[in-house]
Amino acid sequence: MRTILALTFLTFMLTLQSCTNIATDKQQAILWYQEPASKWIEALPVGNGRLGAMVFGDTEHERIQLNEDSMWAGGPDWGNSKGTSEDLQQIRNLLNKGEHQKVDQLIVEKFSFKSVKRSHQTMGDLFIDFQDKKKVKHYTRSLN
Repeated sequence: MRTILALTFLTFMLTLQSCTNIATDKQQAILWYQEPASKWIEALPVGNGRLGAMVFGDTEHERIQLNEDSMWAGGPDWGNSKGTSEDLQQIRNLLNKGEHQKVDQLIVEKFSFKSVKRSHQTMGDLFIDFQDKKKVKHYTRSLN
């Protein structure tokens, strides 16, 4: 489980890095704080619309709350879909052939529900305990 979480986090961080745009506008809106977040509402959000996180900014015991847009908040029953086991097998075959666009189209057509809204549920919390316990001076955290 730890390996899966580590790989998920690594993928998340690489995706964020590749999706970062540097703002060229001289008038940027910047959120700026002098202490770590003590509760979720104070953490800073990062993400690309599909993957996201809330970064608390603690220099000794960091908490990063991870989320991903396919996390489902509902129960195990999605209702009656149009998709059949044959459709699922066709999707698997297309996946094996690398035909991802056709796979996405079939999943939406056969198994998705327009009334289901993505809710960005918590995928998990990543806690990082830093070894260097030196007192941090002039702490800031910001988001532009």
